[in-house]
Amino acid sequence: MEKVLRKRAWRDLKENKFRYFALAFLIIISMYLVISLVGAADTIVDGTTKQAKKHKLEDGQFQVFVPLTTKQKENFTKKGLTVEETFYLDFRQKDGSKLRIFKNRKKVNKINLDEGRLAKNKSEVVVEKRYAQEHNLKTGSKITIDGNFYKITGIGSVPDYDACYEKLSDSTVDSKQFGLAFVTEDAYENLKDNENSIQSEEYIYAYRLNGAMTQKQLKNKLKKITFNPDDVDDPYFKDYWEETAGKKDDIKDGIKKLTDASTQMSDGLNKLSENNETLQKGANQIFQAYLKTAESQLTSFGVTSLTENNYANILKSLIAKSSDGLTRLSLESAKEQLDALKTYRDGIKAYTNGVKKASDGSSKLKEGTDQLEEGTKELMKAFDMETSNLTQFLKADDNIRIGAAAGDQVISKLAGMVAGVIIMILFTYVISVFVIHEIEKENSIIGKTDKEIQKNKELGQLYYEDDLKIIETGKGSDYISEFPFETGSLYYEIRKNPVFHQDKIIGIIGIVTDVTKQIRLEKELEELSFTDKLTGLYNRNYMEVRSKNYVRKDDFPTSLIMIDCNYLKEVNDHLGHEYGDLLLQRITNSIQETISKESIAIRVGGDEFLILCPHHDHQQAEKLIEQLQESFHSKTDNILKLDAAFGYYTAMDDTLPFKEAFHVADKNMYAHKKIIHQQRNHK
Repeated sequence: MEKVLRKRAWRDLKENKFRYFALAFLIIISMYLVISLVGAADTIVDGTTKQAKKHKLEDGQFQVFVPLTTKQKENFTKKGLTVEETFYLDFRQKDGSKLRIFKNRKKVNKINLDEGRLAKNKSEVVVEKRYAQEHNLKTGSKITIDGNFYKITGIGSVPDYDACYEKLSDSTVDSKQFGLAFVTEDAYENLKDNENSIQSEEYIYAYRLNGAMTQKQLKNKLKKITFNPDDVDDPYFKDYWEETAGKKDDIKDGIKKLTDASTQMSDGLNKLSENNETLQKGANQIFQAYLKTAESQLTSFGVTSLTENNYANILKSLIAKSSDGLTRLSLESAKEQLDALKTYRDGIKAYTNGVKKASDGSSKLKEGTDQLEEGTKELMKAFDMETSNLTQFLKADDNIRIGAAAGDQVISKLAGMVAGVIIMILFTYVISVFVIHEIEKENSIIGKTDKEIQKNKELGQLYYEDDLKIIETGKGSDYISEFPFETGSLYYEIRKNPVFHQDKIIGIIGIVTDVTKQIRLEKELEELSFTDKLTGLYNRNYMEVRSKNYVRKDDFPTSLIMIDCNYLKEVNDHLGHEYGDLLLQRITNSIQETISKESIAIRVGGDEFLILCPHHDHQQAEKLIEQLQESFHSKTDNILKLDAAFGYYTAMDDTLPFKEAFHVADKNMYAHKKIIHQQRNHK
């Protein structure tokens, strides 16, 4: 049998020599391409690694609110770390592009010059090479920055901007719109003093560990470095701080007024002790006066009238609702004082001879208010707190700007190696199919039905019935069948055509192909293309598809609600993009928890969301907006404030296309956003 197989294999090779020659040629060409791809990738990866080592690539970088002091930097140096400022200023150029200005680097992320030299005086600059290429800049050319001319003395790059992403959240590099430049320290300080940069100076430090400590140890040390918020010049940070911890003066004034009132009350009670007959009248007047004082202090809580019959219930309700410890303490103190006064007044009525005891009680009340004032002073110290100076800590391995070219080549290398293996497997498979096909020609299955051939009886029955239909109609079939299993559905593409001889069907030729992987991949890709990675909501791609038929006739009225998340830029700028992402995720959770099952939430772009609400008229849309606002408020904490501008449009029929309906809702949302900004500026 083995001899027969060898003869048949040799005969097959001779008969199909051109086919196998072409196959061998394809194998050689394919492997040559794979080896070239892998070799080129290795060369680039090795070159990138050498350049990173030569130019002192950072181990990471960190950003702070306030620059480190000289002593703090010296402490890091003594511990064996290399730390260098990589502060920068952004300037808008005449062509609309943005140029990020750094000082010349000395110890970390040193400039790799392709040509020329470093800047040596105030009127010289080195430009990043890709920006230079896009703007046709060369060594010796002139460039204008902040209204001043600079001579380009060098073209190069830096390892921490291997890929020049403007922001770490960007997905593409656009050297036409963004680039880097390096100047002397004096030139940088002049640009800084002019105060014409797009935004405030960013305080970023690059570091090299040098084996002195781990990333985690460094991060923990940086977290322990604190700063006083009053030292921060950034106007956005000042606004944020005043909204959160800047209310201490209001609280102190309120407590002071309560203390003064209690002092006056104590003095009055002492005078009342001189005359028992007038004491009852005076005690009642004092109680009513304090009610009015407390009432005026509680107007900010929505209290319009405070009487002896309702004050206890009102204060209990306010205490229960209060989430602020200091406010709760003030309310509880006010209630205790009112209760004491009422008890004192009632005691006067019942015991006119107890004036002496009432006088003593008023003295104790005054002592209590004095203690309250002293306790408030201690609480106020909490507002004079210092907070961590660290705003961002980014390891080099997590920095998308670093090693981008090498990273792409590693992927290319792996892809090349995998492709080589796959190609060899495919060619081996094809050759084996050629040989086996020829050998097994005589193993005919003529005369057997599909039910007899197929192990899967359900599949065999399907083929058998389809064969009968083809014989009856004389027409072929081409379809994909789905077969569900516990581990997932399988998909088969089935193609069959009748074989004619002298206008009679003498047989059927068919091909069954397993297309499970292809169908599953198509479904996964479709789902991914319509899903926003961060929030899990539908994305703009889905909106574009849905806009062609965004509402059915049975769904009217339908409302389109636009949402624009406020404070996202401030959070990103001052707390980092991780908190910005967290803010968007909380907004998403509120939307998903609030909307109905038939409504569809879509993340349109950065901080904008769209909700399609079938069976929602304008009243229901406004009610839903109120519910969303309440949900946002409930998820607001001391760090992240959930707030948004809203706009909506209600479609009663399909006369207005989606694009125009969306534009109306978007326009209404921006009108609301404008009102919010005006209110904030007025405050």
